[in-house]
Amino acid sequence: MTRIKYRTTTELCPYCEREVKLKNKFIRQRCPKCKKMILPCSICEYIDWLSSDKYYTKCDTCPLEVWR
Repeated sequence: MTRIKYRTTTELCPYCEREVKLKNKFIRQRCPKCKKMILPCSICEYIDWLSSDKYYTKCDTCPLEVWR
């Protein structure tokens, strides 16, 4: 069996307010500092097609938010 290595992404934990590294996977994960469940919001980025230099996120439609 081959182990899969995931790249990490930096996320600001809303509970302990620390920058932490999470697996670059679109799943709820545990903050390595405070151990609370957080979402990897920094990997969810959408481009505004009307203006290609602007970026925004759609937090109100996040499928992971339902499971918070």
